Amino acid sequence: MLGGQHPFLTDSFAGTVGRVLHLEPPSLHEINHSVPAPLAGIVEHMLVKDPAFRYPTAHDLLADLEAVQRGDKPVFGGLPSRPIRSRHKLWNLSRGWKTLIAAGAISLLVVLLFLFGFGARFRHASNLPVNSSRAALPQNVSLAILPLEVPEGDLQFAALANGLVATLAAKLTQLGENHAVQVVPASEMRSKHVTTLDQARQEFGVNLGLRVDLQRSGDLLRVTSTLLDAKTGRVLAAKSFDAPLSDPFKIEDEVADGAAAALGVTLRPEERRELVEHGTNLPEAYNYYLQARGYLDVPFKPENANSAITLLGEALKLDPNYGAARAELGMAYWWKYDSTKDKRAVALAREACAKAVGSGNAGAEGHICVGVVANGTGQHELAAGEFQKAVQLDPTNDRAYTGLAIAEEHLNRLDEAEKTFQQVIQLRPQHAGGYLSLGAFYLQQQQAEKAIDMFSRGIAVAPDSYRGYSNLGAAYLYQAKYAEAIQPLRQSIAIRPTSDAYNNLGTAYLRLRRFPDAIGAYLEAVRLNENQYAVWGSLADAYHYSGDQAAAKAAYEKAIGLANKQLEVNPKDAEVNGDVADFYAMLGDRKHALAFLDQSLRWGQGDKDLLFNAATVYQDLGESDMALEWLKKSLDAGVSVATVLETPLFDSLKDDPRFLALVQGRTH
Repeated sequence: MLGGQHPFLTDSFAGTVGRVLHLEPPSLHEINHSVPAPLAGIVEHMLVKDPAFRYPTAHDLLADLEAVQRGDKPVFGGLPSRPIRSRHKLWNLSRGWKTLIAAGAISLLVVLLFLFGFGARFRHASNLPVNSSRAALPQNVSLAILPLEVPEGDLQFAALANGLVATLAAKLTQLGENHAVQVVPASEMRSKHVTTLDQARQEFGVNLGLRVDLQRSGDLLRVTSTLLDAKTGRVLAAKSFDAPLSDPFKIEDEVADGAAAALGVTLRPEERRELVEHGTNLPEAYNYYLQARGYLDVPFKPENANSAITLLGEALKLDPNYGAARAELGMAYWWKYDSTKDKRAVALAREACAKAVGSGNAGAEGHICVGVVANGTGQHELAAGEFQKAVQLDPTNDRAYTGLAIAEEHLNRLDEAEKTFQQVIQLRPQHAGGYLSLGAFYLQQQQAEKAIDMFSRGIAVAPDSYRGYSNLGAAYLYQAKYAEAIQPLRQSIAIRPTSDAYNNLGTAYLRLRRFPDAIGAYLEAVRLNENQYAVWGSLADAYHYSGDQAAAKAAYEKAIGLANKQLEVNPKDAEVNGDVADFYAMLGDRKHALAFLDQSLRWGQGDKDLLFNAATVYQDLGESDMALEWLKKSLDAGVSVATVLETPLFDSLKDDPRFLALVQGRTH
């Protein structure tokens, strides 16, 4: 109270305890120059680590306080005096200050009792200096599982810790089916570089946070979980216990059960069974599984996918019928393909996912695994069926809903897809992801105004998230509002630089004929993700229109090579076929350009963007008559006149009467 700040407080329970035990607080006089040196000395003696140098009784403390009030020097209970580190003129204390200081000493005692007196279950007591009453909990809980802080360099322990939190989040998410509980997992927190509860409140709109701290001592693990109010940071409940590292079941079950109790959730018998279900009876196999989950928490690093594959293989050696591990193995192989484009990983992913479902105990995750691979390889009917099964098994799994909606969209079941995306929002209304997914769907259906509304709602829920701004910029690009797109795209990049945002920013510059700026943006996009063919194609376009044909040729060839690898996995991808056709056309290769264009139009089913792409392919080849025919088809299908007029490729047609006849009089 005198210094204006807590001398030991950190953003974690374990960190605070560590400072209480080991850290000397700064001098009060250094923090607040108005605190007299004698009074600062009294406080310092009260905080000495060695009990022998503290006041032996409250009577001795009172005597020194009265001495300071009289203007005399304190004697510190008759004990050897510790040096007072600051000097200041004497501050005359009133009797009110004496009462305040005594109350402060009692409050410190209560805090210390709270920190060290907890057993292995949550305790709720109104006299503790925390807001722990049930009435204090929000009616609708939106909970952030905060990322763990673990020692640097201990990758194995970090993976175990991250996996523990990931599985905990998945289990607590299931409570949302029967209780007003929404969970934002640690993986999403980490992907957005959210490390504090206040950031989580701004990013996801959460009202509570759960922090789990792990401290290892040999083969023992001290686990501390703390429930926090997101707005005030107050501790609502806490739990601490010890468990051997070899018993991950106990660790997870204790934390999950305690978290449910702290949230005021009365578990049904089937919910309690779900919380203590691990998919295997072998602790060592589960330990491997948790480590793998931790690595897949950041799946887009090839080395993480490889580590997870190795660990899951060990788990399955111990328990070959471990369905959850088999499903996770399938996802690890798929993430490996996604980051390396090694098509051999696709077959391994498909095999592992099928075995997971065949085990009969993988639950929703097995069907999600099959669905993800099926969607990614163009088998959308299969994907829809698998995701539907996953939704039935786990009605709280938003990954299952999102995968189902994507499959329905590809199957042209647009009304069903829209309803499914809306279910994601209903499932987690304070989570921006649902709004952004529905906005992307609207954008694909040429409903830009609806998309902008969804992206804006996503930004309102999570104003510090880069994704909302990036998507909003993309929506403006779809409307050919290139100047308007620049600001949200720059804002997205300022929060977190991404290849997609830089790519879209480059497109805005390209359409505005700012070719050097476009090249700069595309180069940043390539630097952040060199395996995406579309980024290389965009960079090639910028080089082409700036006049650097040698650099353009090299970039087009790189784009074609990457795109063809993608077509080996899903040859029916109409958009990729169309892009490859355009790249070949820019290189003057008419034969390959028209072959890939035929594939694009065959699988694209009249998509307006693919029709427009056909016009660009023919114009690239110098066949303006055919280009004009396809331009008419694309305009009739819904491509905006602004998009046509602001495409640099068609600048050479702006004096052609046939071109002018096409664009004049159209309002969209």
